[in-house]
Amino acid sequence: LSAMRGTFARARSAAPCILLIDEIDSFPNRAQVRHDYRDYVRSVGNSLLQELDGPTARDGVVVVGTCNDASLLDPALLRPGRLERVLHL
Repeated sequence: LSAMRGTFARARSAAPCILLIDEIDSFPNRAQVRHDYRDYVRSVGNSLLQELDGPTARDGVVVVGTCNDASLLDPALLRPGRLERVLHL
């Protein structure tokens, strides 16, 4: 969590820039997590959502996420203001 917050902070200080999150589907759909570590996984997902549109503005930072299977993404990631555009290549 600290590394993620640090990465977003560095991106904000380097703006304008592009922040690439490779394999963003590794942040699972929080509603479907059933294993013993679900509370931690939920915290990580919530932290990512907070970095995307939380109280700290990210003006000048374009976030791009890449993945192999967009159907695995948490629907909350695709809401307006977050990663709302999905391009299939």
